[in-house]
Amino acid sequence: MGALSGEDKQELRAFADAQYFELLPKIVRDEPIGEFAKTFAGLMFPNSLEKAAIAGVDNYLTEHPETPAGVKKALLQKQFLLRRKLKAREISKAHAKATPSNECVVNLTTH
Repeated sequence: MGALSGEDKQELRAFADAQYFELLPKIVRDEPIGEFAKTFAGLMFPNSLEKAAIAGVDNYLTEHPETPAGVKKALLQKQFLLRRKLKAREISKAHAKATPSNECVVNLTTH
């Protein structure tokens, strides 16, 4: 799973991200012990999908209430971290717009 990280694997990772919520129920169903499914849920979480990934977790858990606790925990942790990342980005952008000194820095670096 770690083989999909890094700059040279972006295309493959984008494909894997797009398939994540389709593959997850099959992995959970076919792997009764749950350790691989829990690891897959955490390591392969499609962070690049951002808001779609957040909604995907909610949809997945609604459609699959029998999801093992370890997998559910991994999904909810990843969802929480992604929400926090997006909120921090939003606050940072708002702060950059509201702070006049940032405009000077931007102007100096663009000329």
